[in-house]
Amino acid sequence: MGRHPWRQGASVSGWVAGAAILWMAGCSNKPGPMPGQIDVATLAPVLGGKVVKAGDEEEVLVGQNDEQRFLAVRALVRLAPDRVALVLRGQRVYDNDGQWQRADGHAEGGELDVVYLQWDGRRWQRQQHHAAALMLGSFGEFGKIETLQPAPDQQAVIVHSGGTWQGHSVDVATMVLLDGRKPEAVLDLMFASDNGGACTGNMWCWSATSSWRLVPGKSPKEWASFVVSQKLDEHYEPGDGTEADDEGDAPMDGEDVANAEEAASAAAAAAAAAASASASAASAPAPQPAPKPVPPAKPAAPPDRHKAIELVYRWNGHHYVLKSGHNIVPGV
Repeated sequence: MGRHPWRQGASVSGWVAGAAILWMAGCSNKPGPMPGQIDVATLAPVLGGKVVKAGDEEEVLVGQNDEQRFLAVRALVRLAPDRVALVLRGQRVYDNDGQWQRADGHAEGGELDVVYLQWDGRRWQRQQHHAAALMLGSFGEFGKIETLQPAPDQQAVIVHSGGTWQGHSVDVATMVLLDGRKPEAVLDLMFASDNGGACTGNMWCWSATSSWRLVPGKSPKEWASFVVSQKLDEHYEPGDGTEADDEGDAPMDGEDVANAEEAASAAAAAAAAAASASASAASAPAPQPAPKPVPPAKPAAPPDRHKAIELVYRWNGHHYVLKSGHNIVPGV
């Protein structure tokens, strides 16, 4: 035994205690399955940003100076047991005297980002971030997102976008593959529209809708066909036969007053002459009133019109292309 046996004992005890701590730490931080969702607080440092309260939701602020953007999660798509794709809505923002100003005008679309994350058992690792790949929608936003699997090893999303302009509404469906590459539209489709807010009379009112489904290919490796069913309903809205006068009577200036007085004097003289002529003709037999003209009958409104059609799109190796049918959804 050495010169300081108590030190030997102390070092062994310390080593045992340290080993126990490491063992417990390893148990508490052991790898776990990939979470089914990711919150903003967890996502912000992964994207190199910070959490900010923006309106009704928390978003991630990324960028610097004049290139700052808000990012909000719109969809999480599971690609593998340890890999996901996030679809984010981005908006450019500016610091206006301490207040965030969004680029969300009527003609401003929402920026579509796609982020690929890997789960290492304990935390998320960012693999790729395709920023502002597409601009879709209006008022800085796009609509709902649908997921689909057109091929056994391929996931995709359909992003709905559009807006309303002067009573006309439109919904455009854009398909984007989640294949790791820069996102692009492999299909753009006029999906729905109506003119309900602008159909005021003497015109056709319409409402068009669509639904979609995948039809599997003949072989397991063949991409599915994308089949769209569309309906268009139209009815004629008759007018009331009158024209509204929204402007009213304008006030008269000095020249208008003089002209009105002169016209009143001439009218009085004409009335006196008419009274004299009426008195001289009082003994004559009274003329018979002319029959009132019968107004023409209003034409009957044309019958409602209904159309239905099926469109078939097939994969050509790069995009979905139309093979049969034609789109009956009116544009705006």
